[in-house]
Amino acid sequence: MTETPSPDQTRFRAAHAIFMLVGGISRLSLRGIDERLQHHHPQLAGPHLAVLGILSRHAMTLSELAARLILTPSTLVPVIDRLEEQGLIARQKDPHDRRRTPLSVTPAGELILRDVPMADAHAGLIDALDKMGTERVQALQTLLLDLLRHLDPSGRLHGECSAMATVSNTAELPKTPSS
Repeated sequence: MTETPSPDQTRFRAAHAIFMLVGGISRLSLRGIDERLQHHHPQLAGPHLAVLGILSRHAMTLSELAARLILTPSTLVPVIDRLEEQGLIARQKDPHDRRRTPLSVTPAGELILRDVPMADAHAGLIDALDKMGTERVQALQTLLLDLLRHLDPSGRLHGECSAMATVSNTAELPKTPSS
């Protein structure tokens, strides 16, 4: 005889399942990015490409970058050091505040980004989403954004994610036979 789970057990199981699913999707996506990078630039991994991609939009300090990636600055230091050693990013001087040292992508870093476009880096995830079809992908984005809003009531992170989701919802995904 099976016992009916309590509401607390049901909520915990749902939370744990979502946590594991999102983590699994992240790990598989990062693995795919790392595999694609190995063909082009074996000295780099997914975190390096992520940092280059963010800094290519505009320069920011290590603290700003860490906040954007939801990491501690000390976690990012090895990634930044490696990119700097390879001449892919550079520390700048802020003319208005000598204490600030914004990081920016160098021309060599820009070449890497052109060589490994983000669409290529995310090809595995893009292929999986294509199989789901446009409507289901947009519904998934909406649900994940709602969850993010509830997890981040201050709006610190979800504002940026919301803007990205809005932009991606305007781009049409190709229809697949299953959609």
